Amino acid sequence: MKTYKESKYNIPIFTESEKVLIANSLHNSFVWLSKEEYALIEGRQNLAENELPARAIKHHLVAEQETDETKDMLIDAYQKNHSIECETLWFVIAPTMSCNYKCVYCFEHNRDLLCNDFMSDKTIEDTVLFMKRVSKAFKGVKRFVIKWFGGEPLLHMDAIEKLVHKINRDFAREDGIALNQIIITNGLLLSEDYAKRLSELGIKRAQITIDGMPETYAKMKGCRESDFYKVIENIKTATKY
Repeated sequence: MKTYKESKYNIPIFTESEKVLIANSLHNSFVWLSKEEYALIEGRQNLAENELPARAIKHHLVAEQETDETKDMLIDAYQKNHSIECETLWFVIAPTMSCNYKCVYCFEHNRDLLCNDFMSDKTIEDTVLFMKRVSKAFKGVKRFVIKWFGGEPLLHMDAIEKLVHKINRDFAREDGIALNQIIITNGLLLSEDYAKRLSELGIKRAQITIDGMPETYAKMKGCRESDFYKVIENIKTATKY
């Protein structure tokens, strides 16, 4: 027998009457339930089908217990926004949202090294599985365009390496999918070792922001003026790879 859980996309609207209007933002459905009926599903999991109002199932106020609604929604969005014949799929991947700078203009300015916001091995597994599922949803996929973003992605170089190797090993190489990659980085950690490792992964393009000469750079980045010169040297070294 199927079991169900409340949809995470339910928005209950309580009224002065004995009824609750449930809006489901994923399926654009609106359903009136009695307060007693809503109490049967509110925040609950592993619900038997015979415990539920039929219209709760019909209008997607509940999802099957093993369903990941967000993943299914993202894949559905890809299918709607791309033609079925699709050669290129685009992904933005943030290995971490932590950063070693505090740029005054950045929307992530409050995420410093202490926030410990790094991609876990479980998230790496889930990311690769999602990319594989998306690639199988279309015919003729020939390349992924991957933008490595953050935070400062080089703070979690291990995750970048694990992801690229796993993407190739699990399906991309076998399916003939090429990886076209670029990394968005402030460049401070772009040592010769990292430049070489990125090149070996096929990441041969980098976007590095230089916000002015040393004094301006330090003010904009919340760093030392000496960091400006280090980044310039890193860029010179990285061009060898």
